[in-house]
Amino acid sequence: MKKEDFKNLKTININTKGLNNKTLFDDNSIEKISFELLKIIDDINVYFKSQYGLEILIHSLYDTGGHSKNSYHYKGLACDFSFTPNRQYYFTTQIKYLVDYLTKNNIYDKIGLGIYYEWRNRGFHLDIRGKQLSWYQELGLYFYKPINWIIDYLTNKGL
Repeated sequence: MKKEDFKNLKTININTKGLNNKTLFDDNSIEKISFELLKIIDDINVYFKSQYGLEILIHSLYDTGGHSKNSYHYKGLACDFSFTPNRQYYFTTQIKYLVDYLTKNNIYDKIGLGIYYEWRNRGFHLDIRGKQLSWYQELGLYFYKPINWIIDYLTNKGL
């Protein structure tokens, strides 16, 4: 992506800060982040803000460490995020809304979607891997399951 690509985004700009006021974009990272990924995140943000009063808080985009060995973050193809205010809706409701949006916009079948309910700010990992894969993390372990199974499991946990 290039700096001028930000003009094609509605809610994300070069000065957007992430979780804990983290700098998301610098001269080194901008060119390594996929514009397609940022456009998806921006479009989700526009929709969720208008429909549910929720905004995306980005935790991580391009990164050089701190993720799994073959993380899509290292390729600039992944985004970790949560919605704020985070407790306005049950977390499983947020998941359902997100999956519905991604499905209706023909995105769901092309992404990896991780569900992280144990984060302090319960959230998501979304990457543009080109095929669908969903998982959740629990006690540091990853469980790869269909998204409806994950939603049912988390609903039974009261989330």
